[in-house]
Amino acid sequence: MANGKSFSVPCLLLTVHLSTARRTLLSCAPMETRRLMIVAGEPSGDAHAAALVNELRSAEPNTGFEFFGATGPLMRTAGVESVMRTDDLSILGLVEIGSALPKFWRAYKLLKQAAIEKKPDAVILVDWPDFNLKLARALHRNGLKIIYYISPQLWAWRGYRARSIERNVDLLLSILPFEKDWYADRGIDQVEFVGHPLAGGAIHWLVRFTLFRIGRSFAGE
Repeated sequence: MANGKSFSVPCLLLTVHLSTARRTLLSCAPMETRRLMIVAGEPSGDAHAAALVNELRSAEPNTGFEFFGATGPLMRTAGVESVMRTDDLSILGLVEIGSALPKFWRAYKLLKQAAIEKKPDAVILVDWPDFNLKLARALHRNGLKIIYYISPQLWAWRGYRARSIERNVDLLLSILPFEKDWYADRGIDQVEFVGHPLAGGAIHWLVRFTLFRIGRSFAGE
């Protein structure tokens, strides 16, 4: 890895499809149950996260997945246990921002506590950078592995946040083809391009699968 960075994965990572080639990042003997925390805070993120959950279950029907986290209605329909409902965090106008801030703070504390207590094999954060990057920092400091799905558009603004990705995210799944090179130019190489979820059939290029050997590393595979 760049800057000598290496990190072992307890048992989860993904196989991604890059155009016609399939790259398996890691492999391991299958286990019976995988516990994953997944956090999405916007309607689009709720849809992408629900599709992701369904894809994982479809790809590995013999594995028992336990999903929990911050959920919208589609995630709950997909069977994700709610630590908190992101429907309750919707903001319709500027007037509501001030009154909503305590709700976001409570949501942050609830999710952090749930992650530390449940010790998921990995945390999947879906978009929602203003909230999820802060959560990534807290959870990574507590030894949890962080997968971030849909990169923040740092190439457009707030490029300084790339350092937060480097420090606190173990694997970034990008949906735009140039983003991997953008990060590589800044010495950040824990990035994989998986295709845009809104493109026809793109979800099938994305996450196929999870299950990986304890003690293996992303690096050098």
